Order: sequence, then structure tokens, then C-alpha cells
Amino acid sequence: MRALNLLQYPSLSRQQKRRHQSWTSLAGLALGAGLAWAALHGLGVQTLRMQAEQQVLQARWVVQTQQAKAAQHRQLQAHQHFAHWQQWQRIQQHQRAWVDWHESLQDEAQASGLRLERMQAEALKIELQGTTHRAQALPESRQRLSESLEQPLQLVSMTSGVQGTTSFVWQAPWSAAPGGVTHAPAPAAVARP
Repeated sequence: MRALNLLQYPSLSRQQKRRHQSWTSLAGLALGAGLAWAALHGLGVQTLRMQAEQQVLQARWVVQTQQAKAAQHRQLQAHQHFAHWQQWQRIQQHQRAWVDWHESLQDEAQASGLRLERMQAEALKIELQGTTHRAQALPESRQRLSESLEQPLQLVSMTSGVQGTTSFVWQAPWSAAPGGVTHAPAPAAVARP
């Protein structure tokens, strides 16, 4: 028979196993809770870092958007300034052409004996009205003035007056506004059903 050993008794062995399992379970639970806390803490730190990066990126985006708008505004202003400068250049050319042609007109009037009574500039034409004692010089004068105007002067009317004077009216295409149309636009054809 075997000797009775209480250390080897089956219920004591079961109790020891249960205690061991309980301590092991508690240790595993504590270790799992610690690891879970560490993981959550790590995720929290990573989330805070990502939020900070997001704020930095949003701030950069706002700055870049503002810079892009400012650059677009500057480009629009530069385009407007350039358009104004071009308009000014066209006005200046127009005025220079007007002054040059007016001087040519005065020179021709003195040289040919023309007496200019009226000059009228409208949107699409310029009209000159005057008199002369030398009707035979009118075609050459009109030709020279057409060359200096760079537009053909057309004879609209010519009448003989008293004391040997001849009255004339000349007309030429002329743009009142720089960049404007120098010829009257052709009427559009209307389609009828």
C-alpha cells in the first residue's frame, strides 16, 4: 500500500491548479489591460500628431489659396493696366493722325487757295465744306489730302457760286474712337420664310 501523502492529495492538487489558473488569468488580464491602455495611449498620441499635421496642412492650403487669389488679382490688374495702356496708345495715335491731317489740310488750303468753311467729324465719317476760286485745282488738292489722310476723300457735291467761286463738299471714312470701325457695316441680310 502506499503511504498517505497529503501534499499529493487530489483535492489539494486541484486547488493548486485553480489558484495557478486564477493568478495566471489575472496576470494575463492585467497584462492585456496594460497593453490595451498602451495601444490606446499610442493611438491617442498618433491622433493628436495627425490632427496637428492636418492643421498645419490646412493653414498652408489657406495661405496658398490666398496667394493664388492675390496672384490672380494682380494678373487681372496687370491685364487691365495693359488694356488701358493700349487704349491710351490708340487714342494718342488717333490724336497724332488728326493733328497731322489738320496741318496737311491747312498747308493745302494755303497752297491751293481753298477756303474751308466747315469740318465735321462723326462716328464713321469726316466731312469738309469749303470754297475756292480755282476749281481746276480741286482734284489735285483732294488727291493730296486723301494721301495724307490715308483714306479716299470723295466729292459729295460741287456747285458754282457768285463771283467765280466754287463750293465743294468732300467726305471720307473716319473713326471717331480709336480702334473703331472705319467703314460703315454692311446691313445684315434678313432671311424670310
